[in-house]
Amino acid sequence: MREQRKKLLTQHDDIRKLLLHEPRGYPAQNVNFIYESQLQGVAAGFVIAEQGAIYPYMSGHNAMCVARVLLETGKVSEGRFALEAPVGIVCFEVRREPDHAVSIRLEPPPAYAYEIDAKIQVPHIGQVTIDLAWGSGMRYAVVDATKVGLALDPSRGNDIVRIGEMIKTAAMQQCDVQFAPEILVFTEPPIQEDNALRGRNTVVMSNTLPEAKHWDKPNSFTGMLDRSPCGTGTCAVVACLHARGILDIGQSFIHESIIGSSFQAQILRSASDQEIQRIKIDPDLPPLMAPIYPILPTVQGQAWITAHSTIILESSDPFPKGIPHVHDIW
Repeated sequence: MREQRKKLLTQHDDIRKLLLHEPRGYPAQNVNFIYESQLQGVAAGFVIAEQGAIYPYMSGHNAMCVARVLLETGKVSEGRFALEAPVGIVCFEVRREPDHAVSIRLEPPPAYAYEIDAKIQVPHIGQVTIDLAWGSGMRYAVVDATKVGLALDPSRGNDIVRIGEMIKTAAMQQCDVQFAPEILVFTEPPIQEDNALRGRNTVVMSNTLPEAKHWDKPNSFTGMLDRSPCGTGTCAVVACLHARGILDIGQSFIHESIIGSSFQAQILRSASDQEIQRIKIDPDLPPLMAPIYPILPTVQGQAWITAHSTIILESSDPFPKGIPHVHDIW
């Protein structure tokens, strides 16, 4: 799937624009391209595409959506199966619940923190403390929202996006290239709930390229918030909590999104050196950062079918790549 990802990114990005830009798409929309996999024992492959020409190596909530669609269309059956993402093989366990909802549990590649309590300087904000983590396919900045005066409430969405994009941009500029985060997750301090931890988060995703953001124009720091609890973001947060000694192997972690939906995560076990080296030797993945207590996580959630759509592009359409961004909601 890495080769398919590269082709979409370098040769066929117009398809992503057509599907995700207006009038067919909206700022928080993603698309998944499903392929046959050449790997033995793998049911299918998929490539994720997001706004801003981002093709992540892995996305947990997108993976759940793919699994749900494959189940709906009869390509897979309930139980265990494997899919190929650009990051590698992802194992799934899918079952239908009595209320007809579909529960999806995925086991992505390793996750790990690689720097705890890093200090960066953010214009208009000041010094901010962040953790840096590899979330099973994306490099994350993990930030305690309360430390920058934010409450993770939908009513604060504009502030969360602007401050999150500022922090992420500053981190990208101040960290070495191989360590720079691609995406940011705000968290709130977790609380103990019976034998589990419960936390709240929101992931800030860019909707423009970095060169469109200017420090002398704070309103240029735009983006959108993940409506899901975010699978790779959950893996990054779990890895940081484990590195801090807050979350143990086998302990449940309930991760709630800004809209109240939730994923349940666990650490299956510590990741082996061999599993980590598979990331290091892959030329298509970022260089390996020194991992702190690397883990194999699991994330469980649900997904629902909302529409069966046919996308049309007429030959006379003046916007064959979708409408260029109008900077009102974008």
